Amino acid sequence: RRKFVLQYFLIDDTVSISEAEPSGGGYGISSTMLNRLRLPIKDEDAGVHGPTQDMFDYVTADDLRVGGFIRAYKRNFFIYAADEFTKSWYVEKKGMRESDFIPIDVSEPEDAPPAHQIPPHEGLAIGSEEDSLQNCISLIPKAPRRCIEKQFAYDKCVLQFRARMVSVDGSDRDVTEF
Repeated sequence: RRKFVLQYFLIDDTVSISEAEPSGGGYGISSTMLNRLRLPIKDEDAGVHGPTQDMFDYVTADDLRVGGFIRAYKRNFFIYAADEFTKSWYVEKKGMRESDFIPIDVSEPEDAPPAHQIPPHEGLAIGSEEDSLQNCISLIPKAPRRCIEKQFAYDKCVLQFRARMVSVDGSDRDVTEF
């Protein structure tokens, strides 16, 4: 989940919301979710502009609490921490306690990487199982190591068999069909 910074400006009761960490890996400009404006409490009132806008209820400093939610244009934001100036201002001006500002842990556990499973050597099995295994281990497969002892023991040893062709239908002619 993305984290945002909600800024409440005491001078004119406006709110701005921007991304806490830029999405480009720490480089570049962080994106702005909400430009500085008076934020209506109800979503229905958000689209009304003009001289009648003072008829609606807007977000004030009393609406913002650690552990509470704020709704901005049909998106809910969970307030999980506040900076030191905000804490001291609420304690001094609103009579709140330090215990009202204990940060809430919103970190999510990291997913464990999936276990590497080697598929069975079946179906369209071209080559030996060792060849296929090398394709699962590395993007650039290396030839499997050959057993040197076996090469020395069976060097120049060849198994020979004698065979003759047997026709299926009992004739001695060889017929090839395509």
